[in-house]
Amino acid sequence: MHAMTSAASPSRRSLGSVPDGRQALAGAGEPAHLRELLDALPDGVLRFSKVPHRGIDFVNRTFARRTGFTREEYFEDPKLLLGVVHPDDRKIVEELFDRGPDGDPLLVRLIARGGRVEWVELRGAPVADAVGELTAVVVEVRWIPSPEASKRAPTRVFGRLRIEFDRARAVVDGKQVHLTPSELRVLALLTERLGQIVTRKEIMRTLWESAHVGTAAAAESHISALRRKIERNPRQPEHIETVRGRGYRFVG
Repeated sequence: MHAMTSAASPSRRSLGSVPDGRQALAGAGEPAHLRELLDALPDGVLRFSKVPHRGIDFVNRTFARRTGFTREEYFEDPKLLLGVVHPDDRKIVEELFDRGPDGDPLLVRLIARGGRVEWVELRGAPVADAVGELTAVVVEVRWIPSPEASKRAPTRVFGRLRIEFDRARAVVDGKQVHLTPSELRVLALLTERLGQIVTRKEIMRTLWESAHVGTAAAAESHISALRRKIERNPRQPEHIETVRGRGYRFVG
């Protein structure tokens, strides 16, 4: 396993409280006290290496326990880590390991041994060699309440489509898509009224946030833009249906 080089006071109980905690895991030494500290954290910590072999070379006790697999199982099976990631989220995690983190946390689902699905937030730090090539990624894994738990949740999931309102983006088949503020407002309205007809007038009121409703063409233009971004085939939408003469309906 690659080494760890520094530690913080054991009384502080998250990776964020360890100065350069993820970078420490990427260092050149491995003090036993730092490994013990990482093992004691309530958040998961893991390191995925790309060279010389792809796979996990460190996983802390919390991650192993919460997912129901032993550390030895992760070390012995290079495919196990992606195996515990929900199929709809694997592409996002694969890109994290292949390209390195982009600075934004990722929301993904893990499937623990026994089939229990849990939401986690991933924050990564890259590890590079002397010429700047990515060799590994160190990841902090924080378990969070399901963002689907309430109607006003910042994240809503509909099969292959995930809408992250707080991050102004959608994830479609594992690919991240930017959404404009107006598109987010329209999607919020449609998904809050899941399965119900939303009229063009209601959409326009949402867009302008006032009694001024503009023209129906503006609503149609936003619906068309959303379909291009979130539908497999915008001409045969799976989610945003047209109800002729009445408006639109979002289907989960």
